[in-house]
Amino acid sequence: MNPNTPANKRIIDSYKKFIRNSAILLADPPLDMFELDIEIEELLEFEKKLANVSADSASRRDRENFYGKKTNISEFMLNYNNIPLLSIEEIVFKGLLEKEISGSSELIVYDREYFKELGAIIMNETNK
Repeated sequence: MNPNTPANKRIIDSYKKFIRNSAILLADPPLDMFELDIEIEELLEFEKKLANVSADSASRRDRENFYGKKTNISEFMLNYNNIPLLSIEEIVFKGLLEKEISGSSELIVYDREYFKELGAIIMNETNK
């Protein structure tokens, strides 16, 4: 999204306002507004990086290439070693599933190239 066009600027400004208002609503104790605005800008920069590595719509239509074969969480973490998927899955699904999530839990990885790039972005962002 080109942030310099008038229509997109309005959308981005509205999104920033939504994030700001949500943070204020959920914050306890109250937030430092200057610091919050800095963090919102950092969040938007992070989201831009993610958007830039997402597959285009033509690539997403090539289902066989895009989805690939099934894998499991352990294989995923070997291939994309900067993404702690097992820990994430355990937190997200805690108490929601009858069966415990493990490294052998199967999954289909949507857009494998995205995850390669995501791992690099995560490493870069967490090493700042």
